Amino acid sequence: MLRNLLIDRFQLKFHRPEKEMPIYTLTLAANGPKIKKSEGEPPDGRPALVFRLFPERRALLPVRDGSMAEFAAILQHGPVDRPVVDKTALSGRYDFDLDRAPNEDDFGGMMRARPPLADDSPKPDLFAAIRQLGLRLQATRGPVETFVIDNSERPSDN
Repeated sequence: MLRNLLIDRFQLKFHRPEKEMPIYTLTLAANGPKIKKSEGEPPDGRPALVFRLFPERRALLPVRDGSMAEFAAILQHGPVDRPVVDKTALSGRYDFDLDRAPNEDDFGGMMRARPPLADDSPKPDLFAAIRQLGLRLQATRGPVETFVIDNSERPSDN
């Protein structure tokens, strides 16, 4: 609907070519996954994947009834700076917690690391936390769909 409005009002013309760009691939670690198969729907009707942010101490992602494709998608919209492609070949739905130390670059710089409190146990960085789940996040290059605007004009009068 929004696309049609932009095309009609602004004479927008675009195309979506694929380009080779930096990406992360989510794969299985050598020792295999250490995550639990989900037994049902997320409790209380909540979404399966929601980051809980504790900006000064940790970033927690409790996954409930989530797929690896959903997990990869949420990673690319927050803690990492490039697309994440699921190559785990895991087709089921899973329950696990990704509990890690925040990085200053997370979520566009919103996560400023602070010294831990005395009662805080140290948390691993993102890559180590993913390895603890029996998964691996690896930097590589791959095809990414891009959005190129070919033409736009001033909007027509109402």
